[in-house]
Amino acid sequence: MKGRIVSILKVAFFLSIGVALIFLFAGKLSEKEKQEIWQAIVNANYSWVLFSMVFGTLAHVSRAMRWKQLLQPMGYNPSTRNTFFAVMIMYFANLAVPRLGEVTRCAILKRYEKIPVEKSFGTVVAERAIDLLLLGVLFLITTAWQWDMVLKGLESLKVIGNPKAEEGNSWLLPIIGASLFVGLGLLFLFRKNDRVVMIYQKVLDLILGFISGLKAALKVKKPITFFAHSIFIYVMYIMMVYICYFAMPETADLSFSSSLVLLIFGSVGIILVPGGIGIYPLIVAQVLLLYNVAETDGYAFGWVVWLGQTLLLVVLGLFSLAVLPYFNRKPEQAVGTSPQ
Repeated sequence: MKGRIVSILKVAFFLSIGVALIFLFAGKLSEKEKQEIWQAIVNANYSWVLFSMVFGTLAHVSRAMRWKQLLQPMGYNPSTRNTFFAVMIMYFANLAVPRLGEVTRCAILKRYEKIPVEKSFGTVVAERAIDLLLLGVLFLITTAWQWDMVLKGLESLKVIGNPKAEEGNSWLLPIIGASLFVGLGLLFLFRKNDRVVMIYQKVLDLILGFISGLKAALKVKKPITFFAHSIFIYVMYIMMVYICYFAMPETADLSFSSSLVLLIFGSVGIILVPGGIGIYPLIVAQVLLLYNVAETDGYAFGWVVWLGQTLLLVVLGLFSLAVLPYFNRKPEQAVGTSPQ
């Protein structure tokens, strides 16, 4: 009961952050600007958004095939179909309760593929480590390619935390720095406290999980194929963003390189607030300002992309829930026939 209450409070907390960001941004807009945003969202060419979903689906299929490769060294060979359904149900579950999906997809493989949860969950940790590493590599590549834009992007994101940052009154970073300093000091002073020890253990588990994840990736039977899947997944993510540019005339002429910058900063928003609700459009608006896209148009575009990505997860998640039992029916001998 206590765990359920904590889970509900976590969901409410993250959801409240997203909703608060929406109201904060809307509060500084005039009625004309609000109308412009709404009209831009309504008038967007959603055929391009639907086309972008093809790339998103390919990324999810590739992720399922990569996960299968991580399971094979342990002696398990689940069907690609079941791993894909499990991955999509994971994303769908995470929209409702953050981090619920990771456990859910392992439970699905236990039921339909007889793979112990503790073993499949280890591969989930490995996936996180690999994705984090790849996101870091992508950040370095993008920074080298778009150095000025990345630096300006980091600077412009202060506006989300402090609307007066543009006026040289940026207090967000000093507060974060001071909070980290105080937090680390308290952890050191109370290092023998049971709760602090538990925090240390979680951090240690995270580091060890990262290391074990990299080791697991090196043990796969076809490492080149595995890393090709990893690269393919992020290329598809980039294409999802880039294709959506054509949904609005204000973004149709943006460069491909800008989609890399948008993907990196957008990923940060999704990490900070599960699902990216509220914060993703704000980050997109600030990044696109660097490419001379009006803030209202950038905000509208952020919602168009977010709606497309979320709709894809909902549709594929519900589809996977519906067909998973059907494709895993045990073959039954027809009545009145004898075995051949």
